[in-house]
Amino acid sequence: MRRLVLFSALTLHGLPAAAQTRGMGVSLAAGTGLELGNGGGDEALTARSPLFIDVAARTWTDEEPRWSWGGSLRIEVEGRASVAIVPRVDLERQLGPVTLRPSAGLPLFFAPFTMFGLEAGVTGRLPIGGKLGVLATLQADAFVIGSDVPRDSAVLMFNGLIGVELGI
Repeated sequence: MRRLVLFSALTLHGLPAAAQTRGMGVSLAAGTGLELGNGGGDEALTARSPLFIDVAARTWTDEEPRWSWGGSLRIEVEGRASVAIVPRVDLERQLGPVTLRPSAGLPLFFAPFTMFGLEAGVTGRLPIGGKLGVLATLQADAFVIGSDVPRDSAVLMFNGLIGVELGI
């Protein structure tokens, strides 16, 4: 048994590890769009989504394909103010100077009402100097649970965001 432990320690310790570098980015974006819901019965409601701000952070390694994990704090600043967190994962693809990031998230509004759902989106990032870049995002949210979701219904949002991202 001692020989097995010694052999394992000597052989496994010397194996080369793949070098990984970790990147991180922070961003600030504002957005609005279209909100669809059900007012009860057969009545469908359509309105502009409240203006909101997303403060986000994400991290990634240099492995291919490049996945990143992070999330945002979303604050609706129009109408009744509300706060949400949105954990998110995305996949990065380089297309010339533009980086495209399809993403999936789980938005959760927790104050002053609750709504939970799914989010799908795509972000384009164009570098503007150094580690700074301009972001444009299109996203769709479907909220299915919460105090602000009508019974037997869903709230859908289709939003666009514009912002900036700084790599750290």
